[in-house]
Amino acid sequence: MRWMKKEIEHIRRSQEANTVKRVSDELARRINDIVERNAGEDDPTVKLVKDYCALLDVEDKRYLREIKMALREGILIFEELERDTAKQGSERLLEAIKQIPRVLESYQARVLPELLRRYTNLTNSSACISLYVQLYR
Repeated sequence: MRWMKKEIEHIRRSQEANTVKRVSDELARRINDIVERNAGEDDPTVKLVKDYCALLDVEDKRYLREIKMALREGILIFEELERDTAKQGSERLLEAIKQIPRVLESYQARVLPELLRRYTNLTNSSACISLYVQLYR
């Protein structure tokens, strides 16, 4: 199982994961700012935060569904082979387990491009420009 830990650490250290985390951290700060300022719905930062939260809602649900399917595949192997799983199903079980880091990697790979695509459309927004400045300073 050390290989899985290494794989997950490698994914977490990736540029995509790092950028997604920085965006999430920055948006958490922006949410606090929105609350402190009591910003209205017409505030560009409110739109930016709502849009990102909607993206995360969709992608988080997809991520959980994919993780559940990978785990389910392993459970089905156990159910099928029962006590003979180690002898007869070890390769299939290992393949099922290897899907887990790939699910995390695909999550990161989907979130970042979608995030950038959405905010490229908002380049005239001062909230978006400010976000880019915070991320890339």
